[in-house]
Amino acid sequence: WWVVVDIISNYHGMTPLETHLAIKTTFNLETTTDLSKKEFKDLIELIQELWKSKFGVVIPNPSDIKWEESLFKTLWL
Repeated sequence: WWVVVDIISNYHGMTPLETHLAIKTTFNLETTTDLSKKEFKDLIELIQELWKSKFGVVIPNPSDIKWEESLFKTLWL
């Protein structure tokens, strides 16, 4: 999940928390923790499709990215 949030945060110049709150507001979610695995996966896929079509930003599947790589990019790039 945080890979998705990191990429969107970096693209829009927002903090991860701001991005997380913006996603919840955009998709009318009180919290993401109450979503089932399928609902959460569907949300990520919807975000991936939206950002690709609207901004040309490709967001990889979180399972395809190692946490260390994401953390390194967030801290050093």
